[in-house]
Amino acid sequence: MIINVAKLDDVKRGITCNSRTNSANQVCGMARSWRGGPENVLVVGLLMLLLSHVLTGEKIFNIVAGHAMLLVCPGAEGYNVTWRREDAPPLDALPGMELRDNALWFLPARPEHSGVYVCSVEYAIKIRLNVGSQPCPEADRDVDERLHTHAWLNCAMGHISRVFTPTSITWMKECKCVERADSMDLEFLQLKQTDAGNYTCVLNFTYEGNNYTSARTTQLVLQEIYEPKKPLIKVPVNETRVVDMGSRQDLRCEATSDEEDVTKIWWQVNGTFIMYPDSDFNISKVDFRKTNVNTLTIYKVQPKFLNVPFVCTAQNNMGDVKSTVVLVQANHRHFYWLIALVCLSGLVMVCLLLCWFFKVDLVLFYRSHCIGRPKHSDGKQYDAYVSYPCEGQGDSMALTFALRVLPEVLENKHGYKLFIRGRDDNPGDEVFDVIEDALKRSRRFIIVLDETQTDTNTGAETKANTHVQTATHTETRISLLAQPATRTETPMLLDAHTHADAHLVPRAAGSEHFEWSVGVYEALICSGPKVIIVQTGESSTGNSLPLSLQTHTHSKRTLRWTKHTQAYSNRRFWKEMRYLMPVTQRPSHNTSSA
Repeated sequence: MIINVAKLDDVKRGITCNSRTNSANQVCGMARSWRGGPENVLVVGLLMLLLSHVLTGEKIFNIVAGHAMLLVCPGAEGYNVTWRREDAPPLDALPGMELRDNALWFLPARPEHSGVYVCSVEYAIKIRLNVGSQPCPEADRDVDERLHTHAWLNCAMGHISRVFTPTSITWMKECKCVERADSMDLEFLQLKQTDAGNYTCVLNFTYEGNNYTSARTTQLVLQEIYEPKKPLIKVPVNETRVVDMGSRQDLRCEATSDEEDVTKIWWQVNGTFIMYPDSDFNISKVDFRKTNVNTLTIYKVQPKFLNVPFVCTAQNNMGDVKSTVVLVQANHRHFYWLIALVCLSGLVMVCLLLCWFFKVDLVLFYRSHCIGRPKHSDGKQYDAYVSYPCEGQGDSMALTFALRVLPEVLENKHGYKLFIRGRDDNPGDEVFDVIEDALKRSRRFIIVLDETQTDTNTGAETKANTHVQTATHTETRISLLAQPATRTETPMLLDAHTHADAHLVPRAAGSEHFEWSVGVYEALICSGPKVIIVQTGESSTGNSLPLSLQTHTHSKRTLRWTKHTQAYSNRRFWKEMRYLMPVTQRPSHNTSSA
């Protein structure tokens, strides 16, 4: 094989590597960098084979219909060139196209000019011409540049500018005019990511008195500039770790790098390298792709390891970086204070709950053991005024409780002084005057209510105390205090000192209602005796009481007493009764509790 080295040099100078394939660009780069001589015949031959493969590859030109275009056979300057059209119609049948000076002239190009043209010298080169109708031609070549660099973008139509002198040059990006363009090369002082895109170079020239336009589009592709960097330590980041004495600690050092398998990591403590396991430490390493991990395990934290830096160092070809871990002993004082505070709060809550549930017992205990004999200066003579229902048939539970049970416990066992009308007033006294005067001289007002019995057959309620029913419909106003009471024939009242069915004493009708009205008035308006309501029997709705008394029964807990309750319930009842009563004025003769 005879190789013309001089001709090969001409071919190399005439090559335009505008192919959009990587293999073609690589071969063109090899051709440009070749510096062979006649003695390297074998190398030249191999390179010629590669070049012939590239040169016979298909080249692409994209233009717009109506624009002028010249197709020049690459590397064939000074040689006879043969042109042909690969597909129909043949060259001589295409209007608007001429063959001048070994080049194909399209003045201007038409859509029917699209096709594959083949030029031949000693080799064949295929050139595909695409004639479109869009405003700007599509990109037919790529230019790769790096970000943040200074660069020039060439118009890539030097074969036209060498033949025709351009009258004007315009650069467009994405088919929009770029104001700063005024030459065949577009300058970028510092490439930014926004500079990437399609750039169209538009040439205007005159030929034989006619104005023509030619344009070509280049795609600018930007790539990041790779700069080797020092490794980056992700963990730890100058950490201070709180530890307990004697605990096991794992100190993990993780570093990443742009380079693979070139990062080294090691630990130091007090300037001493920890490279191998010993009685105090263990070293474990794991290497991933671009990531290295070195874990230092401290078997048992000792005082010598506290408040000293454990330094992790990561190193590659660009340098090293360091990060430290300092161990400090945990201070549990705040935790202990928190535990103590929680316990104290819990103890206070328990004490409050106990005081709430046992407040009656605590108050009675305090009265019995912590205070002496009280000396009242309020001018009161009685500890309580007892109001009870007096009308009805037979021995009712309320009557028994008021005349027998209540005096027996409060007076005989606990030393209270009660006023019970019919027992403590004088015969012939004005009843209403006695009631009003006794209520004013009493510290408490005890109202005893009788049980309510329901007729299951008729659904109607009947009261053991018929006077309570009368009071429901004829509620006495506060004005009764200022009006004289009407004297009527008195019903019969049981004597408090005898059995309920033994003796009867007279009482004025309506006196109970008057007692309630005066007592409630004194309690609500005049800060008089406090009201204590005792319900005898199993149930009572309280709807048959005057409105003022109903207010007391709803706003205050009503004490309930029955004959047949357990001993504990009775004891609890009397404790609550004594809790609501004032402190006794005289010591009890019988200290046993009810």
